[in-house]
Amino acid sequence: MIKKITLKNYKSILDLELELGKFNVFIGENGSGKTNILEAVGMIAAAKNQRTSIQDLSNLGMRVAKPDLTFSSFLNKKSDRYITNECVFLDEKGERTIKSKISSSSKEDLYGNWLDEEELFMLAFNLDDIEKFLNGQSFSSITDEKSDAAKIIAKNNKPGTIYSSIKRAKKFNDYLKNYTIYNLESQALRGITNTSLKTPLGIHGERLDLFLASFSDAELKKLYNFKYLVSWLDEIIIDNEGKYRLSGLKTEGKSSLYFTDKFMEDETLFNIENANEGILHILFYLALFISNKSPNFFAIDNIETALNPALCRHLTEVLSTMNPNKQALITTHNPAILDGLDLTNDDIRLFEVRRTEAGYTACRRIQFKKGAEKKFKLSEMWMKGLLGASPKNF
Repeated sequence: MIKKITLKNYKSILDLELELGKFNVFIGENGSGKTNILEAVGMIAAAKNQRTSIQDLSNLGMRVAKPDLTFSSFLNKKSDRYITNECVFLDEKGERTIKSKISSSSKEDLYGNWLDEEELFMLAFNLDDIEKFLNGQSFSSITDEKSDAAKIIAKNNKPGTIYSSIKRAKKFNDYLKNYTIYNLESQALRGITNTSLKTPLGIHGERLDLFLASFSDAELKKLYNFKYLVSWLDEIIIDNEGKYRLSGLKTEGKSSLYFTDKFMEDETLFNIENANEGILHILFYLALFISNKSPNFFAIDNIETALNPALCRHLTEVLSTMNPNKQALITTHNPAILDGLDLTNDDIRLFEVRRTEAGYTACRRIQFKKGAEKKFKLSEMWMKGLLGASPKNF
């Protein structure tokens, strides 16, 4: 997992350090920089994979602007032309720091520079070559002109040490590689809008039906354990053969997902276009946290959209402890989300995001001592202004 992250010079973020848990929730007034935090992390992921064109960043779920608007710009402060980020990973071998430095190459594109020696070594190979190396390929086989950096590293280090370090660096890069910011939209969830991207789940909810169709029996069983979250739901049906389309149940959308309502006569079947949007959001989030095909590290912007407050609270309880292999960054404007957080669990963390007097985005972790009595619920504390994260201009 990522233990600590440092973000510099991205939009409203000048210099920000966060110590993360597994389930991280960010609250703050509109425009405080919550989404900028999610996107700054996305810049790290993009840089590590050298996928920093405007199209690449958009595919990650980021709001893309030309570089001049991406770098921080504050009154009476000289603007830096680099976005510099740093991640501290934690695994069974301890901590390891991975850095990225991103600068503007033109008015249209961004590019990233790898700073780690092991990653410079990886630049000398395509992915197939890296896999061969990790399986024992000797250094004497390096002949490509791009391998100068690798030769220098090989000269100054023992092959066994490099083998272990490269393998670990690749593991951390893979952890970042699939980082995605999800921001669900009803039309996308219903299959009415689509994208040509082949990612397992679209950033707005596209391909939910295909994703559920890929579930193993064990994953489906776990998903069905949470049917109680939707009071009317009887069955979830995925029509891979298209037989219901031919029966006239299909209209505008492309989704093959259908439901039966236990309160309707003969458990009437209806398509995703006629389902309420709440069930689609619930299914998406459950699938995202349950599946081993979804990213292990991801973000959700405005998780409360389309959900009843009481459901928000309970869904947060479920998601925050569902899968120890997932690490999530989540923004919300709904106080009910906070009531689903157990802040005595160090894996679950709440952060207040605000703008300083100079306009910089600042972030503060909200903690309570174990056993401390609270007079109000977290939702009430937020609404009363006791947690901050509220407008002060009116």
